[in-house]
Amino acid sequence: MQMATIYSVGSLENCKKIIPCNIKSFTSKKILILVMAIFLKNMKKVIIYVLVAVMFLPCKSQITELKKHEISLSAGVLPSTDSRMFIDILVAILTLGLVVPDDMVSYGSYSIGYNYHANEKWSYGFLTGFSANKTTYKSGYNDSDYKQESLRHYFYAMPTIKLTWLHRKRINLYSELGLGFYFRVEKITHFDDQGNDISHNNGGMAAVQLTPVGMELGNEKLKYFLDLGFGNKGLLNTGLRYKF
Repeated sequence: MQMATIYSVGSLENCKKIIPCNIKSFTSKKILILVMAIFLKNMKKVIIYVLVAVMFLPCKSQITELKKHEISLSAGVLPSTDSRMFIDILVAILTLGLVVPDDMVSYGSYSIGYNYHANEKWSYGFLTGFSANKTTYKSGYNDSDYKQESLRHYFYAMPTIKLTWLHRKRINLYSELGLGFYFRVEKITHFDDQGNDISHNNGGMAAVQLTPVGMELGNEKLKYFLDLGFGNKGLLNTGLRYKF
């Protein structure tokens, strides 16, 4: 009985009301009353500890993990390599119409890329793709049957760096820069009365893509993008990006 006196009488009386009346052993009853008194006295502390623990548990719905990896597929129009067709127009002027472009076709630019997102603003990656165009030449003089066709393919690859300077839930605005190398494969066909003569003019040069402003629309995983820039990807570029 002396051990039980360390708790308030009110607590003991409350515990006695909870104990079933069919407990015959007085010693067991005293021990049970003591245990219940200890529990009641510390119940407030236990509840506080539980609430604090729940508050600091990580909540999956509130914590958004930044997805690090991203792949993209894109198509562009008017890549910088199409400037060769404008050079052909200049050649026609300088040769006084001896050789003039009769037909010019651009097949656009197509690329695939990978980006690693270091944080919400900066990402680094690699881009590879190809573009193509074709020019048909003829003589500006009516008494000449001169005709030539040049079919050019350009294969490019470049590391890229991207800055997302406006980040919202459904829309992002960014700028991007890529510097690398491209290789040109050009097939030149000369048409004349004696048959076709085929030659090649291959070479390489520095590749670049400068995108002052681009826009992404979508959710955290899948985004549609449209950007305006200059380089091997094109003046206007569009496609899809998937993050994982």
